[in-house]
Amino acid sequence: TGEMINFVTDVHIDGMLPMVVDRNNSSDLDTSMVFGPGWNTSLDTRIEVCPDKILMMSPDGAILEFPTAPADGAEVVANGRPWRLSFVDGAYRVRNIQEGITWVFAVTGSEFGDRRPNAPVQDFNVTGDAPKNVVHQVEDTEVSNSFVNVLSPGSVADAFGLSVEIRLSSIVHHSGAWIEYDYEQTTGHLVSMRRSDGTTLEFKWHNRVHRLLSIWVKNEETHPDEEPMRLASYNYDGKGRLLKVINSAAGALRYYYDDADRPCRWTDRNGYSYYYRFDDQGRVVSQVGSGGMFPNVVIWLPDTGDDAPEDGTVCVILECAGEFHGDPAEIGDSCINEYFDRLENLPLANLLREKGLVGAGLTGRGRTSARDDETWTIPEELLHDEFLGDIRPTVYRSTPAGDVWRIVTAEGIVTDWDHDQHHQITRQMTNTGVVTVLERDEYGTITQIDYGDGTTETIVPGAWGEPVRVIGRDGLTTEYEVDPAGFVTAVTDPAGIRLEYEYEWRATGLVPLAMIDPQGLVQVTECDNAGRPLVSVDPAGRRSSVIRDVRGFIVETIDPVGNVTKVEYSPEGWATKIINPDGSERSASYDGEGNQITATNEAGVTTTAKYTVFDKVSEIVAADGGVTRYTYNTQMEPITVTNADGHAWRFEYDWDGEVIKETDYNGLVTETRRSRDGLRADIINGEGIVTTHYDAFGRLTEVHEIDDVVRFTRDKLGEITQVSNKWSTVDYQHDEYGRTISETTTLYSGEQTTINLSHNPNGVIDSVSHVLPDERVISEKTRFSEGGDVCELAYSLDGKEVAVAGLGVDALGRRSWISMDSTVRKLKFDKRSRVVSETMVKLGGEAATTSIVDRAFSWRVDDVLEQVKDAVRDTTTDYVVDSLGRITGVTHVDAARDQKPSESYEFSRAGMVTKLHPDITAKWADDVDLYGGTMPRQ
Repeated sequence: TGEMINFVTDVHIDGMLPMVVDRNNSSDLDTSMVFGPGWNTSLDTRIEVCPDKILMMSPDGAILEFPTAPADGAEVVANGRPWRLSFVDGAYRVRNIQEGITWVFAVTGSEFGDRRPNAPVQDFNVTGDAPKNVVHQVEDTEVSNSFVNVLSPGSVADAFGLSVEIRLSSIVHHSGAWIEYDYEQTTGHLVSMRRSDGTTLEFKWHNRVHRLLSIWVKNEETHPDEEPMRLASYNYDGKGRLLKVINSAAGALRYYYDDADRPCRWTDRNGYSYYYRFDDQGRVVSQVGSGGMFPNVVIWLPDTGDDAPEDGTVCVILECAGEFHGDPAEIGDSCINEYFDRLENLPLANLLREKGLVGAGLTGRGRTSARDDETWTIPEELLHDEFLGDIRPTVYRSTPAGDVWRIVTAEGIVTDWDHDQHHQITRQMTNTGVVTVLERDEYGTITQIDYGDGTTETIVPGAWGEPVRVIGRDGLTTEYEVDPAGFVTAVTDPAGIRLEYEYEWRATGLVPLAMIDPQGLVQVTECDNAGRPLVSVDPAGRRSSVIRDVRGFIVETIDPVGNVTKVEYSPEGWATKIINPDGSERSASYDGEGNQITATNEAGVTTTAKYTVFDKVSEIVAADGGVTRYTYNTQMEPITVTNADGHAWRFEYDWDGEVIKETDYNGLVTETRRSRDGLRADIINGEGIVTTHYDAFGRLTEVHEIDDVVRFTRDKLGEITQVSNKWSTVDYQHDEYGRTISETTTLYSGEQTTINLSHNPNGVIDSVSHVLPDERVISEKTRFSEGGDVCELAYSLDGKEVAVAGLGVDALGRRSWISMDSTVRKLKFDKRSRVVSETMVKLGGEAATTSIVDRAFSWRVDDVLEQVKDAVRDTTTDYVVDSLGRITGVTHVDAARDQKPSESYEFSRAGMVTKLHPDITAKWADDVDLYGGTMPRQ
């Protein structure tokens, strides 16, 4: 359509039914009662009841048309999406099977009871009474969870055949969770969204322009003593157009509009902008951002191709990829007019406008006709501009309904799609000609996938789109048991292995409760009323828990032994501090766009990052002052990485933005050449050429190395059955359920070894055997504890048991000991799960116990190893480590021999070793005097 679109989420509070406030910035919208012209939001969701039809403003701004709803409660389908509308119990209901939700639009004056269901919504017949129309006082303002602009029948609207607008009353999830919307009745302003778990979003309004001013969150059920938290604020101009979006960080996200009230520019909180220009039909024709980022031209033409649909459209986007003419952050918006002038006068763009694709030579590969292998005939001089750089033309062909059915990239990669009447993809043809076909039911749920290789997958959907049976490409069937609410309660795979799920029904909705694996082990989960996990108890009884704030963010984690980790957040949800169980802290700070600008570890060492346009990192400054720099082309693809020593790694790109050449820090060049059909790639470096071949599905088939060829053989499902080169062949076998059961390696000499895997009835590998070239067999059998942990490994040779290893875990489930015969090895950990002690002893029975290993480890607060004490050898090793974690000194203290040798190291800013002193007292040392990039030359 040529509209400028931009989807932004301002608020997202997680749960079984998330609470979302989002904005869709579109140059063709003038429908938002919340944010004004050029916008749509999920808060604008509403229906308009007309005499002969019903229109719905959907959450993403699409306007759907339904036939008039029958009085008997039967459903009718939308013309643009497979959604269903009905009129039941005084409310219009629109059901979206794929998302498992129902939008409810209640008519004011309904005398029915509370619309909240007393059980999960069981099937496609949405049950329950109409939304409750309780009117209550909030700051002396009447509010209700129903708002209708004009009532019918008998109203003036009815007499003159006008429409009636009904705002969204509630959303009901098939779990039974719900969100209700309350409106101030005199103005129609939405004043709150309240979810079934008590989480409430409050909306404050600008009384003069009648626009949303701020959003606040609270939950009086879970956080009764906390004041509402502000999540976002908005500013407007006198016309009611959204100007600023403000969060807690510095700066504001700003929007600008043209004379037609179209959003034509935005400026982010760091001061970087992006501009759009439109033609007389409101279509974007050029765009560019601060410093010259993403300079693009868009050409709109009727599709006159041989295979074009009637009234089809072709859109050509010319992406310009060149070097910035200076630092884009410093150039800012001073270059915008010059870029627009050059973009709008680009010779290739003018030629396309005047003569079309054929006249400009932009043909071949299906750009103007059926697919072929022809290349374009565009003159080379039109594909590069001294100021703008390389010109990359991509062709989009679309139907009158707005469905893009073919994209041909600048390199000639072509992909085709077919769509149904709901704009859902039903068929895709890849660049290599592989056709995938999707079949859907009347609700849009996929019921069959034909993969184009002779295999299909069939899905039998349940009432809410969940699978109840899946017949895989291998012909094997997986069965799903589903409860009346549409939740899976059990899965039985083709091998008969069963996994079960349990749920808990609450008045606030269904929440997960437990998972029972095929061995009967139970993983218990306790959730809050929003369905978010609070407590997890594993099969061994280890209990972990979390504490959440009013937004649902985890602020405390408590492990099974009581260690507490705390997290602090900004109002935007960016983690600003983590407090470890031992009290140490690490912190971070962010700019207004959420880019992390500082990171400080537990030792107080800070790393700083700087960003350029489009939130791309431009510098990383280490604690020692070393700077790593990144530069980009105008399509924001990295072209240079310069390390702290000043050595650069460079990238070059093809027309599609794929890397085709790299020059590393040492000046070594690697080139990549790809065939247009995607079946071959050549990697060329100083040692020669490595060629990789792929099949039509993109799967690896051969790798031609400099002196060898590696071949991959697959079965009809694409599983690898053999890998071979001149030295050896590896064969894989699978059982009837597709599980690997053996791997046989045959050397060129004929020697052969085989690994056999055995699965127990629960599908777990419990035995591994190795058949050696001399036909001896070494086997390993695994035994599990009642809690599901590996507790024993039994080894045998030719069927005779030769060793048994016992294994154990600590209260956190960490491997803490292993024993074999009379030898026992133990590990101990600190509160941060770092190993602090390792011992190994040989139990002597009546004789004395022999200590084999007894080591203690000391750690710096930032997880750097500082010391190892070996009590058995009476030695101590001390490490001197700089702020970046690099070892600069090692001292070995051998008390028994009265020796104290040491080593020291020095590094460049980029971390390259420059000096190595095996013994600081010695007269000689190995110094690196010269680097060729990162490779020592002397």
